Amino acid sequence: MLFRSLGFADSGTGGGGFGFGDLLLIMVILGIIYFVVKRFRARNTMQMSTAGAGSYSYSAPTPVPAYASPALEASTEDPKLEGLRHIREMDSSFSEKSFKDLSEDIFFKIQGAWTKRDLSNVRNLLSPDMFNVFQQDMNRMVAEKQINRLENIAVREVEIVDAGQDRGEDFITARFYANLLDYTADDKTGQVISGSSTDPVKFVEYWTFSRNVGEKNWVLSGISQETNH
Repeated sequence: MLFRSLGFADSGTGGGGFGFGDLLLIMVILGIIYFVVKRFRARNTMQMSTAGAGSYSYSAPTPVPAYASPALEASTEDPKLEGLRHIREMDSSFSEKSFKDLSEDIFFKIQGAWTKRDLSNVRNLLSPDMFNVFQQDMNRMVAEKQINRLENIAVREVEIVDAGQDRGEDFITARFYANLLDYTADDKTGQVISGSSTDPVKFVEYWTFSRNVGEKNWVLSGISQETNH
């Protein structure tokens, strides 16, 4: 069907026979097909390798994200810039710099609350789903008589990587590149069970914040993590 649709059928002998020209043509076409298939397989192999690279080992709170940034409609504009523009249209006081400062403040407050195992002072900074996830993890560690300590936290970089509006909500995802001491200790003896109280670890986390359109206050709605840093 392919050959006939290209107008290459019954060429060379005029009587439906198979001549040298036909063979040469077929060899050329097969060579092209082989090259395309080889490139396709190589590309798929590379994508699979990238997608399966590593898994994050950071032992601080690791809730499954309760909120995922929804996909924006196709546009010639950078989705992040388009999303920020929509947010500014509804909130003239919004600025990227002020949001980065705010998100970093929330980052430190929540990390501190996690170490103290007391969410009362940050409950207004968490979505209901995230509050429940953190609280369940804390209750589990208390039952196991363990405490996860996060100390000497230093944020190296905060970057907005996604933003937009969806179903009546604003959302912004910020990328945090930071380092800290992260270890779990026995609640009574203080003996380190896992991690290190002397060797800092670097990590990258993506924190997604959301709010109802028209409101001012942001809450943490999801966390995802990255390796290779």
